[in-house]
Amino acid sequence: GWCFEELGATFRQADVVLVNLEAAVTTLGEFLDKQEKRPYYYRCRPEMLDVLVKAGINSVNIANNHAMDFGAEALDQELEILDACGIAHCGGGRTSQEAAEPCYVTAGGLVVAFIGVHTDTEMAGATANQPGINYVAEEHLLRSVAASVAMAKCHADLIVVTPHWGANWIERPTEKRRALAR
Repeated sequence: GWCFEELGATFRQADVVLVNLEAAVTTLGEFLDKQEKRPYYYRCRPEMLDVLVKAGINSVNIANNHAMDFGAEALDQELEILDACGIAHCGGGRTSQEAAEPCYVTAGGLVVAFIGVHTDTEMAGATANQPGINYVAEEHLLRSVAASVAMAKCHADLIVVTPHWGANWIERPTEKRRALAR
């Protein structure tokens, strides 16, 4: 795809490339009421993942405010499609436990763990028996991420936490969020 024309060569040379997949990759589902004043809904056809594969993108974070735009059934299908494409995914799952689990990718002889987390769209969070994202309120973020990191330490040489947090259309993080990131 033209959107990766300039970055594609760099991506294809890398052992691992992680992007935020901020759309529902599905043919299923209905609009999820996100309780927003003017919500946006993003969906792409499953065959569009070919663009990512051809660009050398082999890992995605799905913990974001659009992963559940079309509900749990749609996310479940997306997980199947990502698996079929060989794209590692973090930040979402069929249960809250699975959504918090790291995904693992081998890069240059090292095992890299990715942990995806989102702090703003509570109704998109996975539950004990329903697919969703790894939603964690900011006040519980450190404890939750620490548990995922402890799991990753058993298997990985390098751990990357990829948070999707903060309100839309804000140019700079708050001091509280900067402190939390540190």
